[in-house]
Amino acid sequence: MHIKPILLASALLTGCIDSLTLGGSPPSTDGAVAAAADGGPADAADSGGAVIDAGVTGPGADAGPSTGGDSGFTGALLYVANDDGTLHAYAEGTWIEVGTWSGLPLTDGVRGIDADPQTGNLYMAHGADDDSSNGHLLAWNMGSGSVVYDVAFNHGIDQMGIFAGKIYLAAGEVSSTSTWYILNEADGSQIGTEQGGLAPHNTIARNGHRYEGGRQSNSLVIHGIGAGAVGPSPSSQAGVRPFTVNAAETRVYITWTRYRGYSVGDVATGQIVASVNFGSIPSNYSATAASHGISLSPDGTELWVLDAPYNQVRVYDSSDSPQLRATVSLNSNIFPGNESPCAYDCPRDGWLLHSRDGKYVYVGDSGDVIETASRTVAGHLDALANSRHGFVEVEWTQGVPTGTTTHFGMGY
Repeated sequence: MHIKPILLASALLTGCIDSLTLGGSPPSTDGAVAAAADGGPADAADSGGAVIDAGVTGPGADAGPSTGGDSGFTGALLYVANDDGTLHAYAEGTWIEVGTWSGLPLTDGVRGIDADPQTGNLYMAHGADDDSSNGHLLAWNMGSGSVVYDVAFNHGIDQMGIFAGKIYLAAGEVSSTSTWYILNEADGSQIGTEQGGLAPHNTIARNGHRYEGGRQSNSLVIHGIGAGAVGPSPSSQAGVRPFTVNAAETRVYITWTRYRGYSVGDVATGQIVASVNFGSIPSNYSATAASHGISLSPDGTELWVLDAPYNQVRVYDSSDSPQLRATVSLNSNIFPGNESPCAYDCPRDGWLLHSRDGKYVYVGDSGDVIETASRTVAGHLDALANSRHGFVEVEWTQGVPTGTTTHFGMGY
């Protein structure tokens, strides 16, 4: 298998990218631990015995956004993975697609994504999200543009969270377990498990605490802080859907199965402080989550929540008595429609994610990018129109990845 760049053009993007080249040295990691010492695909020694595809090679030594040497890209890139095995990189603000790679082993379905600037890797869960033995975790190096490892499991996979060299990987929203697998980030090998919500789906890991949402659970399970769970759901049907947490980790904001709206939860007490119901779900809306998208502004002041049946995003303040501040209509609808390319689970549900600087909100399954100041659609990204599980923003400084949003828009 060969990962090749379809597009990685030299370009002049004022205040953003000086140039992009395929030659030269890979971006410096400034002492960060690299997944493979040579910046390329890991071999058996690098993997610590994990199951990998050691034959995968990247397109060159400088496939990342770098000019080589100490000068390189400074700014934010939105990475978007699609089920046809492509990965796309868009520059925030200009929305120019500065990189596209093909041939990644993602054609069985992208189910989760996260990034770690210290390793310089993107991590993508792909394959089955049920009890079958077809789940995989792909580590892809942003600097070399090559696969580090692709671990095959004997269980399903879903959204993940990364903290302190560990990956907390959900077993899958269609699985019959409540298990999150704890993996060694360096090679993807399993080092433990823990129990969260039933039918493990979404994960946030921060400050050593884990927030684990189960597709069949009435409460959000939390490890390491607070009451241990927040709930119950205000919906008549079980299911924790997309959620987020503020910087102080005192409040969580949760969407639910068959509920058009969201709840505010107290981490310390486990109680639901408030629930905001947008109204009944239209009879022609068949997806199980009408508000499958929620993102807290980085400064913690605003909550953006998807209202998919009406192709809108609602903006509330983040208080315990939420007040509606604005409603933004999408230019490119989520409902009705299906993702394409798509391996399975194709109906568009959506996802929301703030850029790390808070200037934009990315709308998965629509492709729209909303400018938060004006509350208007500022751009459209084709790959984002067919992705809800597989996009994340990464911040770069002089050719080195230095920060990430993760897949969940949180307060910082």
